[in-house]
Amino acid sequence: MATVICYNNQFPEVGRIAALKGADIILMPHAAREGRWQDSAESEAPARRKVADLFSGYRQRARENACFCVYADQAGVAGYVESLPRDHFNQPHHPGGAMIIGPDGAILK
Repeated sequence: MATVICYNNQFPEVGRIAALKGADIILMPHAAREGRWQDSAESEAPARRKVADLFSGYRQRARENACFCVYADQAGVAGYVESLPRDHFNQPHHPGGAMIIGPDGAILK
């Protein structure tokens, strides 16, 4: 098992090195700030779907290395950065989301 944190998953070499060293599962924790939502389940669900769509590209990491990949994004509002507008994309709002990807690139869950 190996852990590749956040942006480092963009680089295929990192997952490849982990697989060559014997990893059959790559854990992919993230703190993606993609999507904003109001304080309601109806508003949060589309933001979470957007994150799942954006990171479904990690299916390639699983196929490239014939291993399982487990993606998990941080969830929740972690306060506000006072020097930025409240709706700025760099505010620490994380819609969450998770997926398990099989070695063939299929999203299992």
